[in-house]
Amino acid sequence: GGGGGAGIAHDFNTLVVSIRGGGAGAPLQLPRGRSAVSQLSAVELAAERAVRLTRSMTSLTDSREQPRSPTPLAPVLRELVDSMVDGLPDRVTLKLEAPVPDVCLAADRVELEQIIFNLVSNANEAMLDAGTIDLGISIPDEEPRMLRLDVRDTGAGMGPDVLARMFEPFYTTRAEVGGHGLGLTSVQSLVDRLGGRISAASEVGVGSCLSVWLPLSPGDGGARPSGGGADVAKASEVKQGALEGLSVLVVDDEAEVRDVVTALLESLGARVEGVGSGPEALESLAGSQPYSLLVTDVRMPGMDGHALLRAARAAGHGLPAILSSGFDPADPEDADELRPFRRLAKPFRRDQLLQCIQGLQELAPAG
Repeated sequence: GGGGGAGIAHDFNTLVVSIRGGGAGAPLQLPRGRSAVSQLSAVELAAERAVRLTRSMTSLTDSREQPRSPTPLAPVLRELVDSMVDGLPDRVTLKLEAPVPDVCLAADRVELEQIIFNLVSNANEAMLDAGTIDLGISIPDEEPRMLRLDVRDTGAGMGPDVLARMFEPFYTTRAEVGGHGLGLTSVQSLVDRLGGRISAASEVGVGSCLSVWLPLSPGDGGARPSGGGADVAKASEVKQGALEGLSVLVVDDEAEVRDVVTALLESLGARVEGVGSGPEALESLAGSQPYSLLVTDVRMPGMDGHALLRAARAAGHGLPAILSSGFDPADPEDADELRPFRRLAKPFRRDQLLQCIQGLQELAPAG
């Protein structure tokens, strides 16, 4: 549920889960020797873009402070640029100016990706014809604890009136071609929350430059890159029988999402039952069939995922759980009493689901 941007994002995420799950399942149905890699790459790329738009919408409605892990800039930036190059028209060239400083940012990977992706998308949309987008990275001498990111384009440029309103929510000069006016607004919202700032300079007919300053992590070294990004190959390399012997109860009020998650788990060898509500889940848990894992949506009408997990623990069910949500809510206050559980952001790929399950160390196949 939820209104405004959060409600739109919820509906949008439901669609994306179906798209992504259908794409992941397609190779399993193809005759041997036939490849659908190119089609599936396109599906995955579209899904990744849709995820980022969803995050743009939710970032406008979510003002909570989240705990952040330091993110190493160089590997994330190179991987993101590689994936963005594939999505740009041939007439547009994206260049990453070397060298990229070997530093960590005080931002989560998702936040960093969203900022860069939206700035590059905005620059691409400004191109009337062939052109170049340059990404420049530097640490200013006058601000050694900040990283400066410049996104320069050779597009149409903006006059003073547009420049003055460019960060307003829903303000767009491209409504007729599907512009939603959320990209730069979400960038500014994120940059503000991270303790940075953003500025823009532009000249009509010459191009624009958007500059973002972001704080470096207090201790640059030692952070490990986190997973993510469009990676169809990785998803297809997941071992087919990785969850053999596992019995899973899937709970989601959206039937299509439930079906997709069920198909992903079954493709990995698990036995799965799917139900549409918390009370139904409690009935199943009380039955004779033992389950070794609970996978539940968080936002459900009536009994939500947190309430379901509380009720399951109160009834003596200690099975590990995965709490899945498109909004990545914070842990509930009574998290310690609800463990073992892990959170998984929706929409997710098959390899991300498997990784999350394997991360639940207490997990053991049902007897």
